[in-house]
Amino acid sequence: MNWYLQLINWYFSKKTLPYWCVVIADLTIVYVSWFVVYYFNHGGAALANNFWTLAINSFICGLFMMIGMRLFHTYSGILRFSSFSDLLRVMGALTVGFAFSALYYFIVKTFIFPAEIHWYFGIQVFALSVGLMWCMRILVKNVYDSSFNSHNAPNILIYGTRQGGIGLAKSIRSEHPTPYIIKGFVSRDEKMEGRFLFGVRVYNDNDKLFEAIEHYQIKMMLVSPLRTKEVIDNQA
Repeated sequence: MNWYLQLINWYFSKKTLPYWCVVIADLTIVYVSWFVVYYFNHGGAALANNFWTLAINSFICGLFMMIGMRLFHTYSGILRFSSFSDLLRVMGALTVGFAFSALYYFIVKTFIFPAEIHWYFGIQVFALSVGLMWCMRILVKNVYDSSFNSHNAPNILIYGTRQGGIGLAKSIRSEHPTPYIIKGFVSRDEKMEGRFLFGVRVYNDNDKLFEAIEHYQIKMMLVSPLRTKEVIDNQA
């Protein structure tokens, strides 16, 4: 287990994973999905016979995937803080990539597919790629949470979603093990309600906030230094 803990500590001690590592990991998932789907549809013999054709096609498809990744910035976030909006960006990027791939095939006619590949092949590759990319991000987030969250740490909310609240959250999460488990943020700005910061939901000061407090068994609320006076004035 020592090597596992050393690996986890090394990875999560980095502020962010270089963006090119995220791009390579996502493209590898797309390439692997091509071969896996083809294998389960046509068997190992057909895969061996058409290996290089599939390799060329998956490479070209990967170039179009990079266009989608660039448009949706799927590589710019921090994987261990992935939220639902990050997962939606992944789906959007792959949708754009596969749309460009289909357009290239039907218009330019230089996509040399094996004869037995049909339109549903692309749908299967798309579904598998999305699923694996989602799983990768969720797995990294869960490993991070389980590795550095103390089981005795209380669940908390942070009041403030601007610079002060974000700085407070970063300070808490930089401590290993973390003294608190952040379950959400609180904002008086109605436009912020339902959004996500650091992978947790932002709540407005309404009935949903009290439901969240009861659901997550919140023990305390930490107030952003920039919001301290506002909270004191509201209690006066």
